[in-house]
Amino acid sequence: MNILIVEDELPARDLLKAGLAEVWPQARLVGECASIAETLAFFQSQTSVDLAFFDIRLSDGLSFEIFRQFPVHIPVIFLSAYDQYLLEAFHTNSIDYLLKPLKTEQLRTALGKYEQLKSHFLLQLPQLLQHLQAPQAYKTRFLAEKGGDYFPIDIADIAYFFSEYKLCFIMTFSGTRYLVEKSLAALEAELDPAVFRRANRQVIVSNRAVKRISSVSKSKLLLELQPSPPFEVLVSQEGAAGFKVWVGG
Repeated sequence: MNILIVEDELPARDLLKAGLAEVWPQARLVGECASIAETLAFFQSQTSVDLAFFDIRLSDGLSFEIFRQFPVHIPVIFLSAYDQYLLEAFHTNSIDYLLKPLKTEQLRTALGKYEQLKSHFLLQLPQLLQHLQAPQAYKTRFLAEKGGDYFPIDIADIAYFFSEYKLCFIMTFSGTRYLVEKSLAALEAELDPAVFRRANRQVIVSNRAVKRISSVSKSKLLLELQPSPPFEVLVSQEGAAGFKVWVGG
């Protein structure tokens, strides 16, 4: 476990190192810095660090300035003789804030918190990686109802989905309407966003169904769909630009 200490007072630094040797003997000290400038130079060296201890008041300013000048991605335990910086500390990478003079039990508790956080995220990592690596599976077929019978409808045959009287329907390119037992919100989550897009609260359209786009009042869009629906399909001013980009691919 690689440790960085940022502390401009030698007695405080020695006290911390002694505490680490007692509480966490497996720790390996890879850097000691006494100023903002030294710390920035250390980070630019790209030395691997797992955990850092930062004194807040350094010889050339507050250590928060380091975070403003360099993307620090490691967890940090802050050390200070004052509690006035507590809130600002937790706006950075802080996992704990220890008041000086440092006590061994404080250090032990802070390191225990680090280990708990580390264990938690290591346990979650396989699931996270699996989620990130697994391609999104979109629906390729829907089971829809017409006249009391159910029919599998391939996604390539669907021109748009629409809601009417609190029911949701599929309209195929052949002009046949089917009832589907899902809400538009549920359907939207199952559809490939490269192919289907929510035009408004009432309609989700396939890009293949859009035959013409006309500008109307207040920069709204009027869509001409094929087959033609029995109502106007308008895209709001807020959604107009994104919709045109989507249709254009």
